[in-house]
Amino acid sequence: MKVLKQEAWDQLPFPDWRARFFLECFTESLSVETPHFHQAKMMGVIDLAREVLENIKVYEDNDKGKGYLTSSLKELKIALEYDSVSRDIFGDILEVFGDCEKNFNADKLSRSLIIQLSILCKRIIEQGGLYFDKIRSFLFEAICDGRDLDKKETITDDIHSLTKSYVTYLLNSGYSPTYLFNKSQLLTRISNYNGRIFRDQIQFFFTSLDCKVREFRVFFGIKTNKKRTIKNYKPLKGIKILTEIPEKHYTISSKTFSKFSPDFYVQISIEALDYVGASLLANEKIESEIDLLKTLLSKTNLIMHSSCYVDYKAKGHSYQRDVNVALLNSLLTYDLRSSQLDKYVSFDFRSHFEVSSVKKMEGVLKNIRQVKESARLEQKLLSLWIALESLCYSGDEKSIIASVINFLPKIYALQSVRQRLEYVLVLLYKYEVKIPEMVKKRYEIESDIFNKNIPLDSFYQVVIDEESAREICNTIGDLDFLYFRFFSLHKIISKPKDIKKRIGYTREDIEKQLYRIYQKRNNVVHVGFSDSLSHYAINHLSDYVNTLLLIVFETVKSSKYLPELTLDDIVLSNQLVVDNKIKSIESGSLNELSDLEFSVII
Repeated sequence: MKVLKQEAWDQLPFPDWRARFFLECFTESLSVETPHFHQAKMMGVIDLAREVLENIKVYEDNDKGKGYLTSSLKELKIALEYDSVSRDIFGDILEVFGDCEKNFNADKLSRSLIIQLSILCKRIIEQGGLYFDKIRSFLFEAICDGRDLDKKETITDDIHSLTKSYVTYLLNSGYSPTYLFNKSQLLTRISNYNGRIFRDQIQFFFTSLDCKVREFRVFFGIKTNKKRTIKNYKPLKGIKILTEIPEKHYTISSKTFSKFSPDFYVQISIEALDYVGASLLANEKIESEIDLLKTLLSKTNLIMHSSCYVDYKAKGHSYQRDVNVALLNSLLTYDLRSSQLDKYVSFDFRSHFEVSSVKKMEGVLKNIRQVKESARLEQKLLSLWIALESLCYSGDEKSIIASVINFLPKIYALQSVRQRLEYVLVLLYKYEVKIPEMVKKRYEIESDIFNKNIPLDSFYQVVIDEESAREICNTIGDLDFLYFRFFSLHKIISKPKDIKKRIGYTREDIEKQLYRIYQKRNNVVHVGFSDSLSHYAINHLSDYVNTLLLIVFETVKSSKYLPELTLDDIVLSNQLVVDNKIKSIESGSLNELSDLEFSVII
């Protein structure tokens, strides 16, 4: 995540430390550099209730959908119990929901139980607006009220939990993460306050994110070799082909399409919550139009500019914004693991593979390229899932999802501990935290400030040691967000039993997300589209594919014993090692970070 300099924070009219803590939680939830387990959740309480209703319909049509239904029901129950806003609004149905849960695992769910569950979910969805209002109210109070500020641990837990729920709701309502990330500048730039105190400014911030749909007009520039044909083309309703732009748009158009000289402009009218989201939705629509034209017209060449501009009105004022849709599209598949792939660009992995595995890997890379090029979420999902399947072993006549579940969640969960350590170490480096003298002596660290070059094994020992952790917390001082992150990491990994729990939770969470994404994949394959497909699902799936891709590259690079490898050799040998590692951890063998690492045995 991006870390502001202390000088920038010092200029802001914050009444106390809670304001900064909220903002850092907010930006962390949205940053592409944040690991997924610290980002906003993929599903909130209202989304889970909708998912249960969808799965009830599937179950009623096909009894094979019971697994999806029971899984989403259990996830909804947990969310209702742990979400403080849900407990406040839906407290009267929690006990009733618990009674229903006793029958979740029955061989066949009764018709009466299905209707009862539908009633409960409809009640939750119906009060979605109240839920959103309550989140904002609870969050505002947690940041601005007169509570005892010495109870920092309780307050930080409350603000962090409420912020993640708030961001999750905003994203699943349709806001673009980029727009929300940029919106936080209302609170982090002194020039945006216009003399207002923080309490009024944050109220303005909350009010401006009202989840109301607005009309946007998005303009794209097109070049083509079929000018006459395109001029006479009748596009979908809401789309217009223009030979010239409106006169009032000359400045923004010149800025957006400079050095491109479009033959035509395409205007798309679209409803969205923000202008960034509108540009992404419009980009999907124009890609569909281009697909149609290229299918119906032979030898058609259509080139669309990488940027567009958006024209809209808000609160009586007109706005025009240029948006680099190509960049936004690339961010959908950007994650911390994708940034690690570049170190293999000079490694000839194909020379280590037998022929069929080379072709299979080239297919994986082709699908990843298609993901980056397409604007349509359905195409991204299908291409990523094909790549994911190709990187898993499927020769045991198991279902497609079983072959993926059998390997990926385990390896992801094991690697997540290292990822947590790396993330906090980088935060310490970004905040320029000094290493306490006793810690330096204890672990023979030469550097004065935490940095990325400190061995992760050494940092692991530092974090789990109670005395060293206390000294670092004292050094962190009033950097409350960093203190929260570091202390949370200490609590998770300081005891082997807690690490085991966390690995188990992460594994379960990845399994749930994979089942959820697989269901979306089935909808696209069998129906042709999926109404509820989100950008976050694509980003998570991309992360899973990159995880396996890195495993493949690292295994090939470290392999010493087999002269020619197959992709199955790599996947199954790693599966052997990972299964053994999981078994060792469960039996109590966990003292060092290396106990979570897996070696290459081929």
